[in-house]
Amino acid sequence: MLEAITANEPLEPIVATGRDRRSALGTLVAGVNRLLEGNERGLTGRSVRFDVERNTFGETAQALLEAALDLAGEEQAVGIVTLDGLIKTDDGFVGWGSLLLGEKIRARPVPVLQSLMVEQEPGGWRLTAKLRR
Repeated sequence: MLEAITANEPLEPIVATGRDRRSALGTLVAGVNRLLEGNERGLTGRSVRFDVERNTFGETAQALLEAALDLAGEEQAVGIVTLDGLIKTDDGFVGWGSLLLGEKIRARPVPVLQSLMVEQEPGGWRLTAKLRR
C-alpha cells in the first residue's frame, strides 16, 4: 500500500536559469541528477545515449528530459544524466545526452516529468520542471 501512495508523490519543482538555452538546460539536468541517486564516483563506465529533435526549444528540452528519465526508469542501477549537446537547426532544435550508469541498485522510483515551463527572461532563460515520484 505504501508504494501506491508514494508512487504519485509530487516533488519540489526544479527551477533552472541560465544566460542561454544550453546553460539553463544544463542547470536543469544538474537538478534532476540530485533525484537520481547517482554520483560520479560510483559510475561503471556503462552509458546509454539518447537524442531528440523538435521544432521549439521548449519541446526539445521536454523531450530530452523525458528521454533521460525514461532510460533511467528502464535501468535498475543508479545513474547521472549528461547533456552533451544542443544546437539550433533550420528545422528547430536537436539535443543529445547520456545516462551514465552506476554500480548500486536504485532504492527509489525514477521521477516522472509532469510539466516543463520555459520562459525567456531579460538576460537569459528560466526552466521550471514539475516532477512526481
